[in-house]
Amino acid sequence: MFAVEFLAHGVRGFNDVGVFVTFEETPTDIRRNAASLGLPIERWEAEGRWAFVDASADIEESSTVGSYDFNALVARVEHVVHQIGARRVSLDFFGAIFTRFSDIGIVRHELFRIASCLEALGVTSVLTAERAAEHDGVSWYGVEEFVLNNVIILRNVLRQERRRRTVEIVKFRGASHRRLRRSVAEFAPARLVIDTLSALERVATPRALLDFLISLGAVLRLREITALLTSAAGVHLTPALAPSVAVEIASLADVTILLRGFEHAAEIQRAIAVAQARGTAHEQSIRQVTIDGAGMHIGERLRGVSHILAADPLVEDPQWTTAPGRAQGPRTDE
Repeated sequence: MFAVEFLAHGVRGFNDVGVFVTFEETPTDIRRNAASLGLPIERWEAEGRWAFVDASADIEESSTVGSYDFNALVARVEHVVHQIGARRVSLDFFGAIFTRFSDIGIVRHELFRIASCLEALGVTSVLTAERAAEHDGVSWYGVEEFVLNNVIILRNVLRQERRRRTVEIVKFRGASHRRLRRSVAEFAPARLVIDTLSALERVATPRALLDFLISLGAVLRLREITALLTSAAGVHLTPALAPSVAVEIASLADVTILLRGFEHAAEIQRAIAVAQARGTAHEQSIRQVTIDGAGMHIGERLRGVSHILAADPLVEDPQWTTAPGRAQGPRTDE
């Protein structure tokens, strides 16, 4: 569908005529599937804004004859591109062809030849291929990312009993694709806040998120920008459930501040502490935090409660009652 959307977006948004080269699905199947998503490919074909090059039959015939003839394919694509004045070309997908070649050198040579022909035609093209695993390498053969100008990875990962679809731009030759880094450089802020890292971790792999933050940190330090990165502690006020990326980033941060919620005297209370402050002395005590209409206030040092930064705070000297004359919990007798 990525290859279909690429052409459809060009037709709808930029009036770009497109050619779809299919190696596996038939044009009939593609038209039917696209129609279910509201993409009228048949109408665009009638208007001369979309054309198919059906190479699926060629794949079946060549499997019994011998090697695939790329020269004939390139000639067909070139003819259709000139015939309708196409500006975009989608080829879906090359795995149907390259699986028959055992020599990686041949795969790289043929892929380079096809990419060069498309570039000579002056069209913007998308070539799709499979991957062996979601997070093991970039491509199936290990050569695609070196031959092509741009590489985009689509993932559909099962994590915690939920499917998650992500898009990652691995390579974008001739243009910057790190938009946040570019925005920081252009806007030149004095402060930057990312709230929260927990949300980012749900849409990116821990490794990708960590790499992004390391790169971003290099930009911020160079421009002396103060940054605040927040991370949720998880559900049920349990700090032990903090995102794994927060643990990794703690070693990169200059200052780490912990904000915890806990139950005390039948109330939800908050505590704050400076866990580390690189290169300077800092407050060692754990203090109470209150939030009201005027904002956040840091109060006195907490007493009578320990292990606040752990999963289960320990109340050492609580004296509270839920009703007159009826005490709850441990108490100290006078």
